[in-house]
Amino acid sequence: MIMTAVLLLTDDPAAAGAVREALGKEGYTIDEAARLADALRQLAGHPPGVLLLDLSLGDGDGLKALRDLRVHSPGVPVVVLADARHAPLELAALECGAAEFLPKDRLGDDALELAVKRALARAFAGGASQETVGLVAAITRSFFEASPDGIIVADRDGRILVVNRRTETLFGYAREELLGQPVEML
Repeated sequence: MIMTAVLLLTDDPAAAGAVREALGKEGYTIDEAARLADALRQLAGHPPGVLLLDLSLGDGDGLKALRDLRVHSPGVPVVVLADARHAPLELAALECGAAEFLPKDRLGDDALELAVKRALARAFAGGASQETVGLVAAITRSFFEASPDGIIVADRDGRILVVNRRTETLFGYAREELLGQPVEML
């Protein structure tokens, strides 16, 4: 499991506990800061993979804090966490550079991990050169093809989109015969 460092900027103990529980069990390492100045110091020393910003932070305007964080660490994606009263600020937060906006009442379900993964994916895709993206794709394809396990990727309707070589061997079908077929045929 790849561990990703998360910096959580909140002074809300309930939100901090929910984030620790939701992301900790998924292997994320979580550092915390209760004030913007502390978060800026931590970012200078060791930037995390993603930053979670509570708009209700007690020591300042949440959108100003977001702008300051984006100026200070433009390469670190920010997921904004917000109380219901801040819901109207979603568009403004995204315009200020937030990668994701998540209501705090969604911290206990899979939405938080999904928001973090999307923010990381956007940061990678946006910050990587085409050459790097191509190289990563080629490496991923080589691992996919070299896997000792059969791997099948299907769409939402259960139709096969991609298979690796091992799948062909295991099931006795050529790749071309499998593509577009229902996964149940195997």
